Amino acid sequence: MLGKCLHFYLLFSDVIMSGLVRCRKEFSLLSQAQKYFSIGSAKFSTDVETEEKVKVPPHRTEQNIARNHTQEHVGKFFNVDPKIVKLFGTELNPRDHPRKINYFAPREWTNRNKVFGETSIMVRSPAVEIINCIKESDLEQPTVRYVLHGKEGHGKRITLSHLKTFGYQEDFIVMPFPSILAWLTKYYEVAPSTFKPGRMDHIANSNIFLRNFRQINADRLSKCVTHKDYSWSARDTIKAGSNLLEVVDLGCDRLNFAADVLNVLIKELKLNCNDGNCKLMVTIEGVNCLFAEYTMIHKLKRFWENGPYPENGDWMRNRAKVDECSVLVNIKKLLKNDYKNGVVIATVDRNSQMRKVTPGIKKYRELAQHMVPDTRSHLPFALLGERGWSVMNPFYPVAVDKYSQDEMDSAVDYYLEKGYIRPECGDHNRRQELHFVTGRIPNDFFTFSSMY
Repeated sequence: MLGKCLHFYLLFSDVIMSGLVRCRKEFSLLSQAQKYFSIGSAKFSTDVETEEKVKVPPHRTEQNIARNHTQEHVGKFFNVDPKIVKLFGTELNPRDHPRKINYFAPREWTNRNKVFGETSIMVRSPAVEIINCIKESDLEQPTVRYVLHGKEGHGKRITLSHLKTFGYQEDFIVMPFPSILAWLTKYYEVAPSTFKPGRMDHIANSNIFLRNFRQINADRLSKCVTHKDYSWSARDTIKAGSNLLEVVDLGCDRLNFAADVLNVLIKELKLNCNDGNCKLMVTIEGVNCLFAEYTMIHKLKRFWENGPYPENGDWMRNRAKVDECSVLVNIKKLLKNDYKNGVVIATVDRNSQMRKVTPGIKKYRELAQHMVPDTRSHLPFALLGERGWSVMNPFYPVAVDKYSQDEMDSAVDYYLEKGYIRPECGDHNRRQELHFVTGRIPNDFFTFSSMY
């Protein structure tokens, strides 16, 4: 009996030991397999992440510094730092106004970028050309004037936005005048000049401009000082050698003095540029309107009123001339090349001409009935006229044309990426349809893209 028990015990022990050995081998193989697959998966995930970082869509560029843009980047979109877009931003009008303009880009365009969740600008040849000229020019020489010209809707204002980005990144004091035509027509509030009798002051427009100017350039005025004493009232005085930001603050706080403060700011900025205290970039949309003879400002009424304006009516008889508006006169002084460390970039546009137009829907009705094309020239000489040519000449003209085929395809790809147009628009036939319907005109693509 004892022998049987011993035999059974030995047999049972062999079975248990063989099972343990087998389990140990399987466990070892399992652990090795887990180790292998974990290493492989880690390597695979790293490769995927690397590919995602390296792979950039062909319609985009990772080069977001404007000074580094070259012809290789033309037709590609770059992201603008949200800080820059926010600093320029919508005009700081204390009153809620439906015509609020944006100091960075057209209001409709910035609103669409909010939908996209980013601000991206296509790199185009006119902007690259001007950036290269500024980089290679000697700022110690008199100010160079650049004039962007082209037909309506070809992208002159977005090109200006690209150049504002460049100016801000290069530590220029950026002085943007978007839609300067509104200062001559649909102004906010004017008053007789307190400095020079017979002139008109844009007190509200100047106050809003100074608020936005301070928001953009407050940190860049630290080295700028006043060159003489200024006195507006018994308590509103600025001593020579004071920081120029004190002058700007005064114009933001005192509405009645805002226009005169802006005139002083223009004068002092030119003096500081000559002293080497700062670099100044002036951008003006529709500069040709400054060389018209008359404005639509009523000499006896502080606020703008809706028309109609009969030819022999009170409003037309009491219009102020451009040279009777103090701020407009001083803005034109910015266009002269009598100072250094400055850059002036302006656009000329047929829609910025001071001329009588048919209001509202009647304009489009007349166009549909008579089918008369607009044959006015869009070239600088025709739009600036003799007055403008004498002030701006010599200047560097830069043409802004419609999209090339590659630029149009890039714009379509960007909208497809954002899901703003349907995926079918990526097909060859739909792309050709977009090319045909929009004529590759940037503004027409912006308008009609919502239909696709």
